[in-house]
Amino acid sequence: MNKLYNYLKNRLGVTQKILTSLLLSIVFYGVTQAQDYKITFSASGESTTVDSVQVLNITQAKSISLKGTDTLNLVQDITRISDFGANKNFIRIYPNPMTRNAKLEFVLMQSGEVVVQIFDLDGKLVAINKQNLEAGKSIYYISGVKSGTYLVKIQLPNEELSTKLISTNRNNGVPKIHQLTTNFVTNLKSATSEQLVEMQYNEGDSLIFTGFSGSELVDIIGYVPTGDANIEFNFESQIIMHEFILFVRDVDSWTPIDPEGALVVGASVKLLDIDNPDKAIPLYEGVTDSNGKLVINNVSEEIYFVYIEKEEKSNIIAKEIINGKEVGFAISAIFLNQAEIEQSVTLPGTVPGDPKLIDVNGDGILNRNDKTFGNRVTIIGPVEHTYFISEKN
Repeated sequence: MNKLYNYLKNRLGVTQKILTSLLLSIVFYGVTQAQDYKITFSASGESTTVDSVQVLNITQAKSISLKGTDTLNLVQDITRISDFGANKNFIRIYPNPMTRNAKLEFVLMQSGEVVVQIFDLDGKLVAINKQNLEAGKSIYYISGVKSGTYLVKIQLPNEELSTKLISTNRNNGVPKIHQLTTNFVTNLKSATSEQLVEMQYNEGDSLIFTGFSGSELVDIIGYVPTGDANIEFNFESQIIMHEFILFVRDVDSWTPIDPEGALVVGASVKLLDIDNPDKAIPLYEGVTDSNGKLVINNVSEEIYFVYIEKEEKSNIIAKEIINGKEVGFAISAIFLNQAEIEQSVTLPGTVPGDPKLIDVNGDGILNRNDKTFGNRVTIIGPVEHTYFISEKN
């Protein structure tokens, strides 16, 4: 229990400004004692079992712990309350250190504009998300942050939160921040046979409920009780799935009249593990239909290599074997005119209609250091993209 208490003490709380505001609100409404409210707990998602619950009254800076099968009874005067000396807003990133992705959670006490930013140690802005949110618990998804130490800043309507993020990601993805669905409160469960655990409560107090299932699953819900209720924790899996739609076009069919290249029917598409890009064991695969289109459903959020081939054509050209693996220059598009060629990194002799190749390391030169296993794609939401194949070498 001490371990759990210390965990929450280090991670939960509010600033003095919010505490003062909430207390003034209570005085304004003339409320000196609360009605008795009964709060029960349930769960959905990866687990439907609530093992334990930590309840933090952030208005009074006090907390208690109870079993997930217990019923919390919010009443006027109870002395069985542990002091909670935290004096900082709750903000949590997990896992931290992160590898490929992480979740950011915090509690927004008032609706308004929220700006989430990630900065490196040089003060350079790495990623940003800006939107209007309703009061309550907010959950964000962070991905594509390369290895290093970063500062995460959250600008709320009336204050700023910050915390440190450590990434051990070995891949160079695109840093992204986007919001996920938050949890909710439902009506009171009908079961009333569980043990009653009492906690002192004044009308209008803000509570944070932290639910635990097993040793890994945790969910947090902020709530101001106004009656009997059931708190439903969503112990969701960390794997988020999306739809990936792609089209394949043939560079070699290019003409000035058909500058996009013909759509390719029957092209084999494979999504390869970024850490083990073995074409013999793809993570996802399929074949383009009569419209040159392939839809791959339920793709988990991750960075992949996309490898495409049909007969002698592929989305990587000038192939060779390096360290036992086949690599080549990845194609990003088709050169439509000479002006595009002059503004791009190219191989000698490139003409309109040739494939546009990716300078992977960004050094302004195309050489074997730019050869790769396919086109990189970062799946952090529904994605639609067009890829190109060619036989040219």
